[in-house]
Amino acid sequence: MFKFYSKPILLSSGNTHYAFDLNICKQELHTSYQHTLSKVQLLPWCDDETKEIADIYVNLELEETANSGTSVLDNNEDLASLQTSEGIPATRVLVKGLAGSGKSTLLTRLAYSWSKQKNDVGKTVKSTYLTLDVVSLLIALIGISLEIWLRLGLGLGLVVCAIGMFAYSNLKQKGKVPLAKFELVFIICLRELQKGCNLIDAIFEQILADDTKVPKKGLRSYIESNPNKVLILLDGFDEYVDKNLSGEENGIERIIMFQELRECPVILTTRPYESLGRYQSYYISVKLTGFSPANVRLYITKFFSGQTEIAEELDNFYKRLQESELLNSLSTIPVILMLLCLLWEDDQTLPQTQSQLYQNFALFLWRRHCVRYGKQRMSMEILSSQNENDDDYEGDNDRDSNDKYSDNDDSDKVEKVMPKHPMYQFTEFLQVLGSVALTGLFPKKNIQKEQLTFHDKDFDASLFQIGCQMGILTKERLRSKLNTRSTVTFLHKSFQEYCAATYLTSLFDKDKDQFYGVLKRINTWGLFLSKIELIKFCCGCANNAGFESILENVIQLFTMGKGPNKASKIQIGYSLNNEFDITAILTLLYESQCKDDDLTRTIQPLLSVETLEIRNYHPQTLPILHHFVKTPLGLSTLHCIKTVDFDDHPIDSLDVIPDTISCMPSIRTVRIETKQNYGDRSVANKTVVDKLGKQLAASSEMFKIELRAPADIDNLLRHLSSSPHAHKYGAITFSKVTFTSTNMVKLLSNLKNLKNLYLRDIDASANDTASLFDAIQSSINELSFIHINVASAVSHIGHIMTPHLHMLILRSVCLKEAHIEILSRFLPKAFNLQALILSTNTIRMAIVSLAKQLQYCTKLNDLRFIDSQITDSGVCELAQRFHHLPDLSRFDISMNHLGNSALDAVFKHMHHLPKLRRLDISVTVDNQCTPLVKDCLAVIGEIVPQKASKLEILIIDTDDVQSICYAASKYV
Repeated sequence: MFKFYSKPILLSSGNTHYAFDLNICKQELHTSYQHTLSKVQLLPWCDDETKEIADIYVNLELEETANSGTSVLDNNEDLASLQTSEGIPATRVLVKGLAGSGKSTLLTRLAYSWSKQKNDVGKTVKSTYLTLDVVSLLIALIGISLEIWLRLGLGLGLVVCAIGMFAYSNLKQKGKVPLAKFELVFIICLRELQKGCNLIDAIFEQILADDTKVPKKGLRSYIESNPNKVLILLDGFDEYVDKNLSGEENGIERIIMFQELRECPVILTTRPYESLGRYQSYYISVKLTGFSPANVRLYITKFFSGQTEIAEELDNFYKRLQESELLNSLSTIPVILMLLCLLWEDDQTLPQTQSQLYQNFALFLWRRHCVRYGKQRMSMEILSSQNENDDDYEGDNDRDSNDKYSDNDDSDKVEKVMPKHPMYQFTEFLQVLGSVALTGLFPKKNIQKEQLTFHDKDFDASLFQIGCQMGILTKERLRSKLNTRSTVTFLHKSFQEYCAATYLTSLFDKDKDQFYGVLKRINTWGLFLSKIELIKFCCGCANNAGFESILENVIQLFTMGKGPNKASKIQIGYSLNNEFDITAILTLLYESQCKDDDLTRTIQPLLSVETLEIRNYHPQTLPILHHFVKTPLGLSTLHCIKTVDFDDHPIDSLDVIPDTISCMPSIRTVRIETKQNYGDRSVANKTVVDKLGKQLAASSEMFKIELRAPADIDNLLRHLSSSPHAHKYGAITFSKVTFTSTNMVKLLSNLKNLKNLYLRDIDASANDTASLFDAIQSSINELSFIHINVASAVSHIGHIMTPHLHMLILRSVCLKEAHIEILSRFLPKAFNLQALILSTNTIRMAIVSLAKQLQYCTKLNDLRFIDSQITDSGVCELAQRFHHLPDLSRFDISMNHLGNSALDAVFKHMHHLPKLRRLDISVTVDNQCTPLVKDCLAVIGEIVPQKASKLEILIIDTDDVQSICYAASKYV
């Protein structure tokens, strides 16, 4: 700790002189602040839960509001250097923020930073200024010397002097620190003051030690004589005993009222609902909005700094917050983010359900209120009762109890609302707030919009005060034209929904008619979706009987208007508005954490299907699915599933798939496709892929396997090849995977009945490809479909060109003309070929050879050369052989640069294609080629009318889009 040595200052007040040693006062303030303000207590009832403020503090979002608009302060310390619109330093700043937004921590940080800066920065700045003064003087002398000794005139000397002075002023400006200009900084907690307490008494009561050497009168004289050198931080005007500002003699409120120390800078904090009335005009208003998204991440990093075992999981924690729109919004509130970090710190998880999370939030705010307002004993009783009777009290999840709530009829009286047991007191408090919250969520029939703002008279006066002190409620004064009014809101709409749910579920035991009356008001699926957060909280708070009533009502809404026809499939994680998506219903099951077998009768008919589609559209899909497969209801549903589709699945969450498949003994088709953003290089976990392989190999009815995911599948291939059911596999699809050829060859050798093989975006050498095709030729006799995009495969294509082949897709394989020549030679062997797709390659003139051999593929019905650089002569050769392709129903030569002759040939010979249903010709036509288009349309006019009921589509792109589309529409 630094020490200061100087002579005491002799201050005068009237005819009286007081001795005051400024440096002794600063020394005592530094000592006090660096011992009492250096740590942040995370849990008010736990002295051990603290962190260094310097290590954890993150800048808060501060918005200065003025007539000219809103501006964001870059640094929190800029509060001490704000200016009025006229450029005059501000002496009164009012910071407004919600409960838990960090107002007290902000002032604590300012006072602590001052104590550090005054020691560390202050001396550095002064020494820097002195050094700069000397340097600038030397530079000026050098300039003069240059003028004299070098006789280069006055100009060079002036330039050197100017450079010196500019450097001096620039560096001096950079060295300024907003707080360093103050000799004294005092932070006062207004909640702790008695009415009429003045500033000096408050300083001696809250800051200075009992044996202080600072004289009261000397300190008062110094402040009055040097007001611009003193900064006063007043925390919590909303908790001040004299909020009406009656103006007691010498009271601190006179400073707030701008009646004393007008030149002394004062920063005052309050919640939004408190107003300074007519004194508001003296203040610059600053809104505290919490953390910015970037600072949320920074706070999390700082909170867990030094905890290496947790640091590795921080990305998962931040991802969990980002995925949930609700948590993402709440995490900008510092006290909520701190609580989320504390919950995560225990076991790197958050409470399973939303209801459990909000009960933690509410209980934390309640206990903090008890500690802050002298009810420490009650807080400890709540803690002990919660630990000893967790099943009875936590989350109101004693689902078999019908005696949870008080039958007291006078629940509007605060004395009678609060039973003796502390946990009941907490629960009943939430329920009384919830009765008001519920009326807002279900307004009167003539009011369509939900009521999110209330009047303080809507609440019991005592409970309203407690709610505001806790921070669950917040009051704000709004102006409309010349009128002002006070409004009350919940901390967040979700808190209103949670409180409303605690009250609504209590009605199931107290007043069933009112309970069912509320449910009946939710009479459409759309209205249910608008109230889904409330219903989720209800499912988390209700007992079994209450939950079953809610579930029955929801299922009735889900099936409303769908008729008696049985659904063909169910979906999870697509869209809540989708007629097959049961995510909302499973969400309620998950929120309730209910595993009651009796509920199977309620929902089982809805889930009796053979196809299940799962998509990770909703962030809660995975935990919902995890819970569902462990319930009796989930097991009975999955037992009947024969086809499961995991679509758009995150690559880091594949572990849920093996567990789900293990519950499907009748499964025949599995399709897995991962979600991957551009540039993402993530690879599936090998352990998960190995587990997946074991489950697929154990499925006795498996027929079709599709895996489109960046994964090393060697272990999976080994499990499949050794499966006793491998001979049943009829379709295999692998995309984006990596493997060694020996494992794939071993699998293909065992697939005696394989009909479809799809290999795409795989990295295989020419030798690997040769081995694969050798295995196919020797083992698979009836392969009818193959899609592969490995260029080296064409050299071995002859191995699979058999009469059994029905579809061949070689799209985006980088085929060259030489490859097409090889393919053409083997086409006669595949005389049963029905589809040939060679899009996005470099075919060019090789189409001529290909066209000549296509005459052997008389059953061909789908032929595509999209973006394949085919030539006019090749298209002409192909068109002349249309008469060999009587079954062709789709012909696509779009995105090629074709001229007059190619189009003429296609239209001229199109009459040989009686089954043609789709013709795709996408041609870029400039103004000079417009006659060509007209000629083509003339040909169409002669040929197409007879096929008007058969030909489905014709595409011609041109500059003259409107006229061409109109002309084409007459014939198509």
